[in-house]
Amino acid sequence: MGNAQMDYSSTCEAPGGFDFGELQSDEWAHPTPNSRMTSPFGPRACPLASCAGTPFLLKHEGIDLAGSDPYFYAPTDMKITYASRGNLDELYGSYGKYIFAQMTEAPYLVFEFHEAQDNSLLVKTGDVVKKGTPLGKPGATGNSSGIHVHFQINNPKTSVFDRPAINNGKTYDPVPILRQQKVNIQ
Repeated sequence: MGNAQMDYSSTCEAPGGFDFGELQSDEWAHPTPNSRMTSPFGPRACPLASCAGTPFLLKHEGIDLAGSDPYFYAPTDMKITYASRGNLDELYGSYGKYIFAQMTEAPYLVFEFHEAQDNSLLVKTGDVVKKGTPLGKPGATGNSSGIHVHFQINNPKTSVFDRPAINNGKTYDPVPILRQQKVNIQ
């Protein structure tokens, strides 16, 4: 099933038949222009010396993009549902500086951006931003081994309003969705 969305679906439909609604091609901006993908979505080797007690690290729930512009950007119009406060956050050790956001229009996909540079976020919780708005700078905070941005797309039903959480199993491979939007991911 991991390759079904990208390799076997001409419409980029997600496995399980999720309907992306009125999502039209060319509606999105590249979240990290001039970047390259350094870690794809799906199963992977343990990124640490040991994954004992953290088996969720064996499936990458988003993609890592490195070598980009000085900033990362909103791919579409969205509301910032949580902007990290840094090492005060429970998830800082894993996610570093991070942002959770939700599309302002259907299909209301939920986005996560992890590992931003400390003191670089340009948005705060509650902000509504337009496509292409700079959000912060790629970094190497949290569970990271180099400067990049982790970009993740979650199911629209993912609760982001209570508190940020680890959303394993509620994610979609971002690459086919971005390609549907004519965003060049390499």
